[in-house]
Amino acid sequence: MAMSKIQRKRGVMTESPHPAFELEFRTFALMSCGPEALSHS
Repeated sequence: MAMSKIQRKRGVMTESPHPAFELEFRTFALMSCGPEALSHS
């Protein structure tokens, strides 16, 4: 459920990037997937 929420947010991020959201997404990816998730961004 969390991933579908992130995917939906990523779709919005693609249209209108926002620094605060970018930080939020990277923090989520770091906590849930580990540092390697950030290298794929």
